[in-house]
Amino acid sequence: MGSIVALGLMSRPLGDGVDAVVIETDGTSVQRALGSVQLDYTQPLQALLREAGDVAAAGDRLKPDPLIIEAGHVLMQIWVEAVRQLVSKTDLDRKMVLVLGFMGHPLSAATPTAAAWMIGDAALLSAGVDIPVAVGFRALTGEAVTADMIALAATKKMMRVAIHVSGLEESSPEDDSILVFQPEAPWTAR
Repeated sequence: MGSIVALGLMSRPLGDGVDAVVIETDGTSVQRALGSVQLDYTQPLQALLREAGDVAAAGDRLKPDPLIIEAGHVLMQIWVEAVRQLVSKTDLDRKMVLVLGFMGHPLSAATPTAAAWMIGDAALLSAGVDIPVAVGFRALTGEAVTADMIALAATKKMMRVAIHVSGLEESSPEDDSILVFQPEAPWTAR
């Protein structure tokens, strides 16, 4: 198999910006990084995210607060811009990109009584950048997750989806949580 191009996108752990990377991979490991972009969040956005995190930690997870929705919309614009800048900086043809691996922004950490709350809309991101987006990287825990790790995990998932669709292999349990959204039909997931 030849080289595969994939993107990775994630909010930084400190919540102060977003990192985007484009990699070349064989589907097993990163062969080389082709470029990266880091965008810092403004101080007002960082304050909005902290406030949304407080609301998320205290609120009803089945009924998102308007503040959380606003934070998600603002982040989406920045994430789309990060991908656009990365594509422009690397002179990348979007049609050559297999997938964009995306890890949303953590609003609140898991507690004994509640799951962690992440915001980000992969379907809207896919439509905004015209690239398939994969989300749901629960298996990437226990180590410092980087954007290139997300890109590689997304590539592996897309390869398994292609193999599964052809009837050659079943999905594995570790990637059952990963969903792939296509830009032409953002309301459907594979």
